[in-house]
Amino acid sequence: MSKNEWGIVILRVGLAAVFLWFGFSQLLDSVNWVSWVPEWAVNLFSIPPAMIVLLNGAFEVIAGSLLALGLFVRPVAFLLGAHLVVIALDI
Repeated sequence: MSKNEWGIVILRVGLAAVFLWFGFSQLLDSVNWVSWVPEWAVNLFSIPPAMIVLLNGAFEVIAGSLLALGLFVRPVAFLLGAHLVVIALDI
């Protein structure tokens, strides 16, 4: 494996670890995450904020696991990137 290939693997696994950390945090302690749910998300989906937190946590754990395992890397990375854009812009 070349240095570039190792760099890509390290970056992929590192990002997967971040998503797994936050995903498990949301699944195991969702009460502390409810205040971070934007009002537009509650209005859009018409479900309680706690359920949004749990669904988001499950998404991040599943996508982070796929990323760590190297399965469907490009589509998962695209979804996680779009997810991060929404979070960063706080739309």
